[in-house]
Formats: sequence, structure tokens, C-alpha cells
Amino acid sequence: MKFAVITPPNLLAYSTLANTGYHLCLAQAAERHPEYRDFYRRRRELGDHVILDNGAAEGTSMRAADLFQLARSLQPDEVVAPDVLGDAQNTLDATEAFIVGYGKLLQIYDINIMVVPQGRTLVEWLWCFQEMVHTIEFDPHWENVTTFGIPKNLDDNPSTDRGDVLHILDMVGPELTDRFGFHLLGICSGITPMQHLANFANFYPWIRGMDSILPVQAGIAGQLIGANSTRKSLRYPTHRVDPLEPYLQTISMLGNRCAKTNIKRVIELCEGRIPDDGLSSRRELF
Repeated sequence: MKFAVITPPNLLAYSTLANTGYHLCLAQAAERHPEYRDFYRRRRELGDHVILDNGAAEGTSMRAADLFQLARSLQPDEVVAPDVLGDAQNTLDATEAFIVGYGKLLQIYDINIMVVPQGRTLVEWLWCFQEMVHTIEFDPHWENVTTFGIPKNLDDNPSTDRGDVLHILDMVGPELTDRFGFHLLGICSGITPMQHLANFANFYPWIRGMDSILPVQAGIAGQLIGANSTRKSLRYPTHRVDPLEPYLQTISMLGNRCAKTNIKRVIELCEGRIPDDGLSSRRELF
């Protein structure tokens, strides 16, 4: 499982440092900041895998026409079709409208599409997923849908989490998991330990990748990520790290080193390895 580091537009050096050849570019940041857009265009030209996200998780939806124009300019490997967090039917409608309107045009530019099933419950999410798979089978507009994104907001429901989804997909077998790519949108929610990433990598080797800003965000605050860390246990900077805008606060030497160490540790987790925790691990910083 590959890791895509998300950073503010002026901290892209962290993405280069990760050196995973795997990136997620936020549409709104690319639209606002030419240097951000140019960075990911260069990464694509160098042969890295670049995903253009629609930015729904950042709370600001982009018009379908603008998302297509940005994809045409950036030339990513794939673009994430519009989705609506937690809403299965509206996600199907938004995804269908985008693909019918621009799917064939994206094929001309050799850009694939990632679709993101949504739902408030596991049952709703699976229904949305099944509807999308059915549409891929019969609608030629959906020919270049090659990847499914699995959103982290599934973890917000106390009755289900992404582990349930991954288990069900794995039970379906290779006819599904070999046919499509699967990407985890976001690292985790709430009280889920980071160790789950290593479990996912080991139990479900068909997961292609995962993205997050959390290693950078926690690192700037001087907080190291360990296998038992949770999102709730990590401290954040006084000024939140906004992935869509430059981070203008001074980053301490410790914060910079923690961010770099966190990136290394999350990469290890995504490779199925458990990094050492405890005070001794702080030796990595010096």
C-alpha cells in the first residue's frame, strides 16, 4: 500500500521527501496556487502516479466543468469524480452527471476516473457501491472508471468502519479486487489506532494506496505518530494546517523533524511494518 502525503502548497518538500511516487493533489489548492499545480504536473511528467481529488472532504465542492478543465490542464493519472459525504443517492447523481458529461472527454486525454461510494451506514455504502459496479458493466461512459475510493467518514459511524468494507470486498475475491484499484481516502478517524494501517496492508494487499495530511499536521505540533496513536490523541498546532492554503506560521526544528519522522513511520505502516514506539523512538529525530 503506497502513501500519498498531503501538504499545504508551500510545504511540498515533504511530499518530495516521502519519495513514494504516489500523490493526491487537491483540486481547490491546484486551482488557487499555480506553483502547487505545477509541482504535481512535474511529478506526473516524471512518471509518478497523480490523483486529482475533487476536494469534497475539504468541504468545498468544485463544479464538474471546472474539475474537468483542471484535469485537462494537470493531466493526472486519474480524477476523483464528485461525491457527497455520507449521501449515497446524491453521490450517485453527482458521479453520474460528471461521468456522462466528461467521461468520454477524459478518455481522450488518457485520464482515468476514481469513484467514491458514500452512505451513512454500511448497508447504504454497499448499495451505492453495487450501483456503481452495475453501471460500469452496462454504461460505456464509465469505461475509464478504474478505481474505487473508500472514504474515512465511514469510520465516523459507530456501527461500522472501513475494516468492515474491506473484509466484504476481500470476500468477494479477485474478480473484484484484481479488476479495480482501491484507495483509502484519509488515514483514520477518531480512536482507531494507526496500527490498523499495517493490518490493512498485510490482510488486504490489493489496496493500492492511502493519503493523509496527518503526519505533517501532527509533526508541526511536535507530536510523533506511533502504532498506538489515534487521531484524537494527537495534538495539533494552534493554527490548523489547512491543505488548501500556505502555512504561514514558523515551523520549529523539532516540528520539522517530527513531520519527517511521521512520514517515514506512516510509510512503514502502509508497508505492513510496525514502527517502534516509546521514548527510544525519539532518537530518530537527532
